[in-house]
Amino acid sequence: RHYAGNVSDMDTVRLLSTDIERFGGSDALFVMDRGFCSGWNLHFMVQNGYRFVVPATTGSKAIKKLLTDFNNTKDTEDLEHEGHMYKVWKTEIGIAEAVGRTKADGEQAYMFTLPGDENHSGKENVAAYVCFDTKKYSDEVQNHKAMISSLKAAAEEIDAKDPVAEFRKKAGKAFRHFNVEADGRKVKVSVKPKSATFEDNRAGLFVMLASEGISWETVM
Repeated sequence: RHYAGNVSDMDTVRLLSTDIERFGGSDALFVMDRGFCSGWNLHFMVQNGYRFVVPATTGSKAIKKLLTDFNNTKDTEDLEHEGHMYKVWKTEIGIAEAVGRTKADGEQAYMFTLPGDENHSGKENVAAYVCFDTKKYSDEVQNHKAMISSLKAAAEEIDAKDPVAEFRKKAGKAFRHFNVEADGRKVKVSVKPKSATFEDNRAGLFVMLASEGISWETVM
């Protein structure tokens, strides 16, 4: 079944749920892209007993902390999928009400939490597979360095009334990786050390979220 592209992800999940019930389904597995990875969607699926697999976005503090903690944990194991090896840490995250926050339609908003967080109740937990892929790491580090080099070269060519704005337009989201200052009609740029280090540390990593009981093999 196809759903309109202008329907919000939350309404799409509701429509899926309604259709599953209408068609007599009782054991659905939702396989979604990271655009559906929100606290509300996962809360809805957990509350309704649906199984799901969804890659996590890196926007939440909880997911960012998992990526950071991966380098310090000793609970990883080497797992194979289709002849490719991954280093995997199976852990969990919680879903809790985001205090004082509501969605655009006025409903309660939800957020991801980790054990030790003040609002982590442990009542709604989902499995989190933090995965490291050496090939993905190599590709992402190479791409990141090539992007930095390309933008530094582009910065040297800038000759504009507002050179910082011109560089921002060229760099887009990558602007955050640089210290930037105007020098007449030219621009001076330097790479922020912490930003580059963070990108290197995160390269090769991805997080898959799944309802409890979903195996690594099923997730992959």
